[in-house]
Amino acid sequence: MANIRLVRPQGEDRPDDETLRRAIAHVMESGEDVVIDVDRRTVAVMISPEAYADLQRARDRDRRRRLVAELDREALESDGEPRALTDEEIEDVAVEVGKEINQSITDRLYAEVWRNKRGDAS
Repeated sequence: MANIRLVRPQGEDRPDDETLRRAIAHVMESGEDVVIDVDRRTVAVMISPEAYADLQRARDRDRRRRLVAELDREALESDGEPRALTDEEIEDVAVEVGKEINQSITDRLYAEVWRNKRGDAS
């Protein structure tokens, strides 16, 4: 991870345009994450598309775990006996899973394009 020294206009809490350009160029050229701090406080983080895809996959896994736990709770009647899911509940789950699958495919394709553009396809 790289830290880029902040240059900011007098009295501003955000980096100047040149600092942002350098940070973007660094991420694009090296693939390393960049942290921009203002007065020892992180104000921005730039990550590569690969790191973003990893983050999204981790979020998706967490969301699926929560969804399964919620379905498990909902699938029990108040007396603790299992009950069948309604058609609406099944459809809600299918829509959510479909969205996650589409996003995962999009993230992987974007990361692959990024690797090919940088010339380091594996």
